Amino acid sequence: MSWSMIEQVYLDVLRIIYTRLKDSGVDWVVVASLSLALQGVPVEVHDIDIKSDKTGAYEIERLLSEYVLRRIR
Repeated sequence: MSWSMIEQVYLDVLRIIYTRLKDSGVDWVVVASLSLALQGVPVEVHDIDIKSDKTGAYEIERLLSEYVLRRIR
């Protein structure tokens, strides 16, 4: 599988997200363009979209707090 179409910055950020969330108990999934690109679909990636439930969203905000630009409302 080649992820060469994904800019390295997105892979680096995804690695940070994964590292923080892997043992957190939060249910989360990468969706949209990055998800497609990781599966080999030739799409442009411009951001990282993560889907979770309400509890998970607040926990993700807490676990990645130093990167938060806008709080969840």
